[in-house]
Amino acid sequence: MVLAILGAAAGLVVPALGLPLFMHAAPLRAVEAVDVHLNTAVLAFTTGLALLTGVAFGLAPALTASRPNLVVGLKSGAGQAGTAVHRARLRSGLVVAELAAALVLLMGAGLLARSLLQLLAVDLGFRADHVVGVRMGRLSKSWFLQGHARSEFYGAVRERLAALPGVASVALTDVLPLGGIARSSTVRVDDAPPGSVDVSLRAVSADYFKTVEATVIAGRDFTLADRSDAAPVAVVNAAFARELLHGSDPVGHQVWAGGPSRTIVGEVKDVPQLARDVPAAPEVFFPAAQGGEPPRTIVVRTKVDPAGLVATIRRTVQEVDPDQPAQIFTLAGELAKSAAPRRDSAVLLGAFALVAMVLAAVGLAGVIAYLVAHRTHEIGVRVALGAGRGDVLRLVVGDGARLVAVGVVIGLVGAVAVTRVLSSLLYGVTATDPVTFLVVPLVLVVVALGAAAVPARRATRVDPVVALRYE
Repeated sequence: MVLAILGAAAGLVVPALGLPLFMHAAPLRAVEAVDVHLNTAVLAFTTGLALLTGVAFGLAPALTASRPNLVVGLKSGAGQAGTAVHRARLRSGLVVAELAAALVLLMGAGLLARSLLQLLAVDLGFRADHVVGVRMGRLSKSWFLQGHARSEFYGAVRERLAALPGVASVALTDVLPLGGIARSSTVRVDDAPPGSVDVSLRAVSADYFKTVEATVIAGRDFTLADRSDAAPVAVVNAAFARELLHGSDPVGHQVWAGGPSRTIVGEVKDVPQLARDVPAAPEVFFPAAQGGEPPRTIVVRTKVDPAGLVATIRRTVQEVDPDQPAQIFTLAGELAKSAAPRRDSAVLLGAFALVAMVLAAVGLAGVIAYLVAHRTHEIGVRVALGAGRGDVLRLVVGDGARLVAVGVVIGLVGAVAVTRVLSSLLYGVTATDPVTFLVVPLVLVVVALGAAAVPARRATRVDPVVALRYE
């Protein structure tokens, strides 16, 4: 009970100190609106569970000790071998269970970490660094009461933002990259009959692809010459060329998608519309000037730290219309939010796995230390008969290695079954990823054998004269 109370007290320090750190590291700004605190009921439950553990694991040996066999006990330890073997097996079984559980948790954390790295390595087709997004709400009535049009507002804002120091380019778009699909339509290419494929329609201004640094594969970007009175044009993405033109160069083809016939003047690299792990669908871009109402989202590429320009951009928008609501953010921050659920899962499971590995290592070291203490006489005899330090080290570590081997085998079997539950959370790796199934057990083996080596080194310093007097 004393050990359980001390352990529970030490354990309570972790949430008290760890919660503020976790909330600070959480990438989702949504957590700011959630009341996350240490709950009295939860703390009482976990503390009670710790104390119950102390009672449960102390009760069995206490009951055994309360019914001693005096006749056997007076025979200089004779007849106690069976009890010793039983206890040794119980201790070894607990350590093996700890190692197996730690391996399962480590395997899950490793798979999620590998999946997260694969997800972050996806080529998004654009660059989010040094980009500020300005998402407008509905224009205030004061602007219309002054006799202005919506296009004049966006034109004035864009002009003022482009003149700010540190701004490289400014453009308009209806939907940001990874911001979803604004609208879609069936498509027809050249003389082919209308197809059943839906394409995403995007209205963007001149210099949009330059501002987000989307790669133009063929043809050109939109320019200021693509006005409402100019010939209708469009730019398509690579997915459009693959699915509707069988991978051929789309420049020069005619496309009908939710409006008049447009001449395709360019092709851009695919940019995911929904999420990093969802492939881009066929997409048609057309000039904002040829699409009626201007888009409500402004993208600004900066030459300096974008976070430092957020306040200046907000002030500039309010100078044009003080009543205009605007949500201003960095595009890199928005991308971090999209990867946050996977990152949080990997971090949390990794933390649990790390704790489990430490507990398993401590348990193994404790068992080996206990065995060393009970084999001091034997070790002394071996040393007296000529055994070297290496022989003693191999003897003691060998006992730990056998426990580790059994725990790893059981853990691998459990991991194959349990990690399949994570399949829906993985991207780019399978639930039985060979790299994870090779590296994680090696890490656990190294840590566990390192823990076993600590009491083993103590055993190599046994003085045979003292050891032979041990009993």
